Amino acid sequence: MMIERIRWVIVRMPEAMALIYFVGGLLFLIYGLKIYRVAVILAGAVVGAIAGSWAAAELGFPPWVGALVIGLALAILAWPMQKLAVFLLGGYFGILFLSPTLAELFGERLYLLWIVVSFLCLGVLCLLLFKPVVIVATSFEGAALIVGAVLVVGWHRFPKAAANLVNTSPELILLVFLLLGLVGIFMQIGLLEKAKRKLQR
Repeated sequence: MMIERIRWVIVRMPEAMALIYFVGGLLFLIYGLKIYRVAVILAGAVVGAIAGSWAAAELGFPPWVGALVIGLALAILAWPMQKLAVFLLGGYFGILFLSPTLAELFGERLYLLWIVVSFLCLGVLCLLLFKPVVIVATSFEGAALIVGAVLVVGWHRFPKAAANLVNTSPELILLVFLLLGLVGIFMQIGLLEKAKRKLQR
């Protein structure tokens, strides 16, 4: 399913858009903490577009309608409600990763409780660790944009090689994504420490 989604995106994206994605990815990767408001809005738009397309398809509407409406709505709401967006994003990942672990450890009979607990715990934790969360999120958002841009160019210039890479080596794409994200985290931490040293002088 994930491979199909990646293929669907890169096949339909114009090659000219890849440059915008690449430049935007570099900015998020290196300066994410400084421009995190834009990153939060973009993340809201992307999450909304994915959720909206799925919901529209389930209700029998064209997926692009749901993606446009929900994506635009979340992008608009993300600007004045950035910390709420971070809380909701943390809660989402809590439901995704923590609740299955809690259910496995303490039993699935109270699965609804584990969902609520996971959502609240990760949401609050993300608020308490706002800056680190922003650094990690923007680093991996930038990494995703860069990897996506490279795949789009590869698909247009070397379609057979790109198709082979997506179909047979998705773990390589994931590895590059993770490494780029880690590079971004260290670069942003380095810039943050540099700025702190300047203030202390």
